[in-house]
Amino acid sequence: MFRTRTLALALVILTASNSAWGAFVVDYWDLKTSVSERIADNTINDFESITAITNPLFETIQAQVNNNSYSRATFDYSWSPSLSIGDFNTTITHAIRAPESRAVSTGAIRFAPNEDVRVTISGTAIYSHTPGDLGGINFAALLSIVDTGEIQRLEFTRGGNLFFQPASGTLSYFAEVILPAGIDYKYEFSVDTWNTADLLPTGTMDVSATIAFTIEPVPEPDTALLMGFAAIVAIRRRRSNSALSTQDSHVRFD
Repeated sequence: MFRTRTLALALVILTASNSAWGAFVVDYWDLKTSVSERIADNTINDFESITAITNPLFETIQAQVNNNSYSRATFDYSWSPSLSIGDFNTTITHAIRAPESRAVSTGAIRFAPNEDVRVTISGTAIYSHTPGDLGGINFAALLSIVDTGEIQRLEFTRGGNLFFQPASGTLSYFAEVILPAGIDYKYEFSVDTWNTADLLPTGTMDVSATIAFTIEPVPEPDTALLMGFAAIVAIRRRRSNSALSTQDSHVRFD
């Protein structure tokens, strides 16, 4: 009986602690995708963007120009402000089909947590271009403080013959950061793909990238202690019940 009451008390306190946790606010974002082609002395470009904040967001935008070069971005974003939990997933496709073409997809999300949060940023980009062409890709993510510009995390990698890298390959990054409460932060990502005109005919370049940005609360020490205490009590209770069941199995009625 004592263990049951202790477990119930721990769970009640834990529930109360959870309900008292802070929140985080997303107050700005700018999501863009663009593509351009240069023909002779003329540059043709197109771009699309999303600036209105909606929760959840599931939308695809695409920019395209004459020679079928295009840049596409799909956003799958959702979050719970009261629980400080968020998933922001972006899928990007670039297709270059002409000399001196460029496709760029970028995102900037500003958020303010009222409690300490654990932020994870990760990305994978698979690219390929015509071997020998001066094609390149920059793949990056940045986490910074809005007021000061102080960098909390920077991830940057690149590929393609333009940077003396293979004509095809996979780029990736992963980072996990604990951010203190009460500060405005900005998360940014970028996928920048292009080729340049050279003496050889310029071929094609394709990029497929997935980018993930997640937020979750860091449990307070008291809450973590209660969670551990409740788990220990539950384990002991199960062991006690198991022992009683074993004893009962050996009872004989003649």
